[in-house]
Amino acid sequence: MRKFGNLQAVYMSFYSKELYQDIAKNWSGLCISYFFLLIMLYLVPEMSRFHQTIAEYVDEHSPKLLAQVPVINIQKGQVSMDMDSPHVIPYPNKQDPLVIIDVSGTINSLDNSTALVLLTQNRLLIKRDANDVRIIDLKEVDGLSIDKKRVGDWIELFKNWISIIIFPVVFAITTVLYFLLAMLAVSVGRLFAKLLNADLNFQAILRLSIVSFTPATALQAAHSLLDIDFPMGMSVSFLLALGYLYNAISVNTAKEE
Repeated sequence: MRKFGNLQAVYMSFYSKELYQDIAKNWSGLCISYFFLLIMLYLVPEMSRFHQTIAEYVDEHSPKLLAQVPVINIQKGQVSMDMDSPHVIPYPNKQDPLVIIDVSGTINSLDNSTALVLLTQNRLLIKRDANDVRIIDLKEVDGLSIDKKRVGDWIELFKNWISIIIFPVVFAITTVLYFLLAMLAVSVGRLFAKLLNADLNFQAILRLSIVSFTPATALQAAHSLLDIDFPMGMSVSFLLALGYLYNAISVNTAKEE
């Protein structure tokens, strides 16, 4: 029966010989619950940092963007605004168009334009990428008014919810990345086991590999929380994890038993 739980293992992974012996001998399975705990240890500070960066960017640039937003009215699918047409809203700190509003019929396409959005007299064009532009016919829209306040509310909503919206995607990508790193660590761990004459099966080495990533992951989390850049962070973290894995296997040699 295992002596230490997942939360105990998080802080004991930095120093405890007994923990790594318990993982090899008494833990069972593939350590899935600890694997996901490790991912959350990495992601929560990273997503917090991402949210703060987005919030600061939006707070810095949104007032300038909002100042250029006209009052737009859509009646029976026809767009009108209180500024001369075409009206261009550029990217922050650039002159390249971000949004184009043209009810005169002069501009009807986003081809060869840096703009991501084009609002014409009766259509809304949204560029997803260079070869994918979604066209929305406004013929069913009636009685819609868009002004600085409404756009400001949308921007505020985006700022508050973007981290939550993209979290599932980031979680999935991080899970795949950590899985690949764990498999690579297992390959190296099997070499360590052979060199150290440690009688450990695949599952035991995998569990040791996963837990060995904890100090490196905590180091990355600390950099995120303190907003400190971590050059070559992934490489340094992986080498640190391999160092802990070597120690974890060495304490499970026949001699130590």
